[in-house]
Amino acid sequence: MADLRTPDDVIRASGVSTLPDYTELVRFTDSPGFSARRDYPPWSELSRVLTGRGKPDICCLIHFGISQSQAAGGVRKMRFGTSRFSRWGQNRFPGEYDFSDPDCPTPESVHLLKRAPKPKDLTFDDGEFFYDTADGQFYDEDGRPVTGKQILDYLYDYHCRTLGRWFRIRSRVRDIYEHGVRRLLKDVQRAAGWLLEHGYDIQPTIPQKDYRFLFHTFGFADFRRLSDDKGTHFFGFESSKRSLFSNILLLAITCVAAYRYLPRWGFFRAVYHNAPLTTAALVFAFLGLDQAVPFVLKAIVCGVSRLRPMTLFFIRKVKL
Repeated sequence: MADLRTPDDVIRASGVSTLPDYTELVRFTDSPGFSARRDYPPWSELSRVLTGRGKPDICCLIHFGISQSQAAGGVRKMRFGTSRFSRWGQNRFPGEYDFSDPDCPTPESVHLLKRAPKPKDLTFDDGEFFYDTADGQFYDEDGRPVTGKQILDYLYDYHCRTLGRWFRIRSRVRDIYEHGVRRLLKDVQRAAGWLLEHGYDIQPTIPQKDYRFLFHTFGFADFRRLSDDKGTHFFGFESSKRSLFSNILLLAITCVAAYRYLPRWGFFRAVYHNAPLTTAALVFAFLGLDQAVPFVLKAIVCGVSRLRPMTLFFIRKVKL
């Protein structure tokens, strides 16, 4: 049984050390696997980002790993990743350049890098490839045997195809959509919180001005009604000035809508023509609005607070 338990085992099995295109191997310290670097193809603008020595600074970084867990039959899942990598910037802050250093990109290359199309960082974990410990062979998802070079070339080519114009257009549209969703949820949550505070004197335990408001997962217990010593009364029901105004405004809108759209027969006709029933209906509607509207606004804040974390980091499947 040819199992892969160390980074060196994975390097030998993949044959990457014999491939001249894949250089600067780095062994993983926490799992069997390695990373390798390969320069971008000549047609890419990134290949023209050169150092003072005339060597490429930007390359494709490929992560090649084997899952430590083993499925039935000795099959082990493989994990891969590709990303854009700067040799100069690996141990420096973004935008930190020393043009007197020959290993630093030239000023022209820095300008070129700013406007050059950027590839997408990709993660491959859908079972595109796996390793069979029984015969020491890599296989693709269709069960065909493949070599380490074929896997590396597949990862590299897939990564480079994200530089294509149509992919970048689709990606840009998706970025705009995702940004719009994030902004919409943020504005809805803030608007509901503002209405609770200024319409019903109900505040969340975390103020809206606190940055934690946008990241906290709220529950109904996270809201409190502010006391109002100068509260007003509506048919014996004590209410704050803000909630009284809000409820009366909503009650007026409800009455106009009911008069305009509800039928005038049966029970509704009796209410229209009977002062005590009309008064009772108004009081009931007032009490209902005072309970229902804050409940709905709280539910919006709580619901959005659970949705927003899922939109912070969209997982996007890339099909080319």
